[in-house]
Amino acid sequence: MVARVFYSVIFTLIFSVAQAQTMLSRADVMRLAERSASVEVARARLASVEAQAADAGVGLSGSVTGSAAVVSTVPTAGASNFTYPWDIQFNLRFAGIWGEAQDARVQASLNLERAKRSLLAARVRAITSAVSLWHGIRRGLANLEVARLALDLATLEDRAAEARFQAGGITVVDRERFSIAVDIATLDVTRAEVRLDGLRLQFEALFGVRNPTIKQGWTGLPEPRVTEAQLEAREDVFEARAAAIGAGIQQSQAQREVLPVVSLEGNWRGSAGEFNWGVNQYLAVSLGYSYPIIIPIGVSQSFSIGLSLRIPLNPWKFSSVSAFSRQVSAAQRSLDTAIAIAKADISNKRAALALTRSSLQLALRSAEYAARQVERIRVRVSAGTASVVDVKRAELDALKANAQILEAQFETDAAILDICAAYAFPLEAQ
Repeated sequence: MVARVFYSVIFTLIFSVAQAQTMLSRADVMRLAERSASVEVARARLASVEAQAADAGVGLSGSVTGSAAVVSTVPTAGASNFTYPWDIQFNLRFAGIWGEAQDARVQASLNLERAKRSLLAARVRAITSAVSLWHGIRRGLANLEVARLALDLATLEDRAAEARFQAGGITVVDRERFSIAVDIATLDVTRAEVRLDGLRLQFEALFGVRNPTIKQGWTGLPEPRVTEAQLEAREDVFEARAAAIGAGIQQSQAQREVLPVVSLEGNWRGSAGEFNWGVNQYLAVSLGYSYPIIIPIGVSQSFSIGLSLRIPLNPWKFSSVSAFSRQVSAAQRSLDTAIAIAKADISNKRAALALTRSSLQLALRSAEYAARQVERIRVRVSAGTASVVDVKRAELDALKANAQILEAQFETDAAILDICAAYAFPLEAQ
């Protein structure tokens, strides 16, 4: 007996834990959204771009090439002849002097900021979808309850109509109208069940939680307190600023087409040695200054270095520089327009939030009135001045009023999330 009670308690605890794991609040689904596939992909891309940005903007570029060979000649009497010639060349370009390295750093910085913005946008979208789905299941449950109560009411009215028809109080046409109302209410229940099942399947597909139980408690999401500086995270503002910066880079590149470029070139040549009764010295000649080095074992080398200056003869390029200057000015005007549009968009979304909050207050008042009406009808039933059908109608009105509260709560959260999306500012789980 004790063992049976013990196992019964254990089973109850396990079942309770399992239920608690699927009882999801809005904060729970917001945390689940942070681990969604789209957010993880954006995080991985950001990590890749960060690695690329770390390597960008090196002020020097160049290359080193080398070669080696073993040469054997037919030895003369008493001598052997083995030669190991080699050749190393290098060139070095001072790109940073004329701003090319800085351009590369700026471009890498833009790519990095774009990847960060993409992550923010992915987080906002994932959280918005998760919260909308959570509200959708809440509203789906409420709508299903309304549809079932409407079916109960239609069934009661249909039975009353049948009794009146049998007594000759209504015509066949009136009787058929009540039967059709039952069929319509039955179809509404089926539709509500299908919609709710679809939402639950969508939730399972996104978050891996099967048949979730939604917590009904709700508090308003906090309105994001962000500054105008965070407008940069918006895609339209960011891309407008990136276009302005890109125009500046193009202007800089056009300017470099008419400016000199400095480069450093050199090579190092020689032979690894020649082993015979005589020593031959080889001097490798290259452009620039050459300094021979003679190693005691019979190795002859030479090192040359040259500093070159490229002066382009492209006078027609000056016109393209002027054209890019006009492009920079136009891009700056586009950026100013994008910022103005963003501010107007956010202002409109804040106004919409005020309207949804007013709608929520109205829905709460309507629900309170509907609840009082139910109590009044029940009192009238006790006094014999109202019927069970009247009670069902009042209860249906109360359920519809409660469903309107859920709708207003969803619209309030959606308005908050719209503001977050306007700023590309993801809310933390609340």
